[in-house]
Amino acid sequence: MAIRFLLFINGLEIVADEDAFEALVWQVARGETGKDAVAAFIRSHCVPR
Repeated sequence: MAIRFLLFINGLEIVADEDAFEALVWQVARGETGKDAVAAFIRSHCVPR
């Protein structure tokens, strides 16, 4: 949720479906993905609001 707020105050929003976003969160929690993958996900799913 923090990332959504940070993007919001910077005029952006994530347009990924909840399943994709949840999968990413679980991957991070299990240590299966790192910062570069998270950054790429965010870049590819952000649009101006």
